[in-house]
Amino acid sequence: MSVRFASVETAVVRVTGEDAAAFLQGQCTADLRTVAVTDALWLNRKGRVLAHTIVSKEADGSFLLLCTHLTAEEIIA
Repeated sequence: MSVRFASVETAVVRVTGEDAAAFLQGQCTADLRTVAVTDALWLNRKGRVLAHTIVSKEADGSFLLLCTHLTAEEIIA
């Protein structure tokens, strides 16, 4: 069993839709095809790290992004 904790300031974004996995796969460094929970880095267009996130694939096929380094608005942008 693995337990993870999130701080109060953690931004949480839910990504839904038929192309959610494909979209996220193109945005982060993690392979989202085979894992339920993973760590991922988000990069800018120059390849510099913007933030570390935890990505959780939910039972309904949506994804939760948890990030302590960016606001939800910054993740969405």
